Amino acid sequence: MNILGYAQEEILGKELWEIGIFKDIASSRKAFAVLQEKEYIRYEDLPLKTKSGQIQQVEFVSNVYWVGDEKIIQCNIRDITDRKRAEELLRKTEERYREFYQKSPIGYQSLDSEGRFLEVNQVWLDDMGYKREEVIGHWFGEFLQPDQVDLFRKRFPVFKATGTADTEFYMNRKDGSVVLMAFSGKIACDAKGNFKQTHCTLQDITQRHLADEAIRESQRKYQALFESIGETAFVCYINKREWADEFVELNAVACDMLGYTHEELLKVSARNLFFHPSSGLVLKEITDELYAQKMVTRECNLPHKDGHNISVEMTFHIFDLQGRPAVLTLAHDITIRKKIARELEQSHRRLVKAEKVAGFGYWEFDLANGLVHPSDGAREIYGLKAEILTIPFVQQIPVPEDRPAMDKALNNLIKQNIPYDIEFKIKRPTDGAILYIHSIAEFDSKRNVVFGTIQDITKRKQAEELLRESEARFRSTFDQSPIGAAIYGLDLKYWQVNEKFCQMLGYSASEFTNLKVSDITNSDDFAKDIIHLNRLKNGEISRYETDKRYLQKSGSIFWAHLSVAGIRDVTGNLLYYLAMIVDITTRKAAEDALQKYKLIAEDSRDIILFMNKETGQLLEANSAAVKAYGYSREQLLSMKIQNLRAPQARVLTARQLNQAHIRGMLFETFHQSKDGRVFPVEVSSRGADIEGTTTLINIIRDTTERKQAENA
Repeated sequence: MNILGYAQEEILGKELWEIGIFKDIASSRKAFAVLQEKEYIRYEDLPLKTKSGQIQQVEFVSNVYWVGDEKIIQCNIRDITDRKRAEELLRKTEERYREFYQKSPIGYQSLDSEGRFLEVNQVWLDDMGYKREEVIGHWFGEFLQPDQVDLFRKRFPVFKATGTADTEFYMNRKDGSVVLMAFSGKIACDAKGNFKQTHCTLQDITQRHLADEAIRESQRKYQALFESIGETAFVCYINKREWADEFVELNAVACDMLGYTHEELLKVSARNLFFHPSSGLVLKEITDELYAQKMVTRECNLPHKDGHNISVEMTFHIFDLQGRPAVLTLAHDITIRKKIARELEQSHRRLVKAEKVAGFGYWEFDLANGLVHPSDGAREIYGLKAEILTIPFVQQIPVPEDRPAMDKALNNLIKQNIPYDIEFKIKRPTDGAILYIHSIAEFDSKRNVVFGTIQDITKRKQAEELLRESEARFRSTFDQSPIGAAIYGLDLKYWQVNEKFCQMLGYSASEFTNLKVSDITNSDDFAKDIIHLNRLKNGEISRYETDKRYLQKSGSIFWAHLSVAGIRDVTGNLLYYLAMIVDITTRKAAEDALQKYKLIAEDSRDIILFMNKETGQLLEANSAAVKAYGYSREQLLSMKIQNLRAPQARVLTARQLNQAHIRGMLFETFHQSKDGRVFPVEVSSRGADIEGTTTLINIIRDTTERKQAENA
């Protein structure tokens, strides 16, 4: 009796019609007569008046049974107020969902438990080109590409079981065209929790898919540059400051420098290679600085496979690779040449395909009371935690620089009914993340409410920016390279060349488009090119290097060092060749001249010695020198010029050396042989730059006989 507000003593001993809960019900006596006749009566939804006069919704069940000779009527009353409220809430929620999806700027569809269409909005029909009657009642699989049907059969039961879905399908428009649609949805249940229908949004992402392909093409170009830069390069993953145990990729230069095969080096731990005890690097220090600054450069040691250390300059760069943070490491060997201060720009980002394609939400601005009513999706995007949200609070989430434009757009919508369609950025309060948002809204003047949708377009914006940066960087690297660069097709016809290569051969960029590799290559060297290119085309090698002779426009021979890589698509098909060309004309000329000079020197009766001007170290000696001094050629090349002079003549002044190098010099002095014999000599010394070394070429003649004749 607590339900109806009566105490037990107020009911016991009274007739049914004397109790307030029944006496005002006109049909009570008739129902009582039915109960007497059928001995059972049930009302699913019966309004009863409580003692206080309020109406209470109840479920009423009554039946008759005998106790001895006495007929007993038993009444069971159950309060169904909460159930009624839940049903009303469910009805209002369904109405609100229906209103939202019909007004949504993106496609919407609803399927029954068999996967047949219950509802689609006008955007869906416009996107796909169908009429409503051509869709409603049909199975969803009828609108899919054939290879997608089985995929839908597998995914739909999972969707119904988990309650959410984020997936993609290739669909057929009515005009026969194929589009890639991204789906995001939830299931709706009735008051008892049973499956009722699906609610899904869909969005055409065909163009973005094509943009992803363009980015991958750019990535392939950078992979070719990665192999062609001539520096040791490694890539490995890093997760929560922990370096991976194996490398993802490394180039052939790394293998050559460290003495490993490609397969062996891939399995070497980055930590053991870069941070071994004698490396000079501290793992935690480098990792912390890398996360803080994104790029770190240090001089250190790398261990060769045979155990000896190689001095290198290491550059670590953190970037995004296939959705995971990774480190690109470049190592420049500084043991065999002077350290060059170079800034290696390697900023390659790989776009990760979005895990959630249709990240969106809806919201209402109630202008009368200044409150905001967001959906769950809007709360997640904006990072909203509070239950009660005010308009001023939500308006502070967009970044300050976008606020004026948003205020103007909202004011124009409310006062002039100008469409509200705007992109802006927010700083999410929960994690500080900066997101790009697209919002569309309309104003309901009767309710004094602004209703709108928001969509997270951050990944799309990032993809667009990454593509622009990637293409710009490739173009800048290609065009501004200090060495020649060219791209040519499988028919060996030039597609693209940089300015440096044009300067090397004397052709303009437009003239190159009418040339093939064979047109500007020495015939003997072209035959070698064909052998390498066939191996490249067959996948036996990924790149090749060679010295070759080009034919300049003037007809002159131009010596160059050529490095060629094959660019392939994601399936491995060869698309074109990327060539890097380094001018070695000066080196070849010096080598030829030196060879000729050596031939002459070997036949000379005079002593000929090449020496380093700065150190006096002997660099070359002819047969006459070996005979005159009594040392082997190997012994002579380990000595300095001072070691061959007599003790009283060993001092060499800087002025004398500079004079000999600049203008040449003829002078007399005394030399000493291995057996201690001192003999007079006449020296003709002249400077030359040979293979990058400042060299003095000394032609020395023994004047012993002449001196004896003069003294006779």
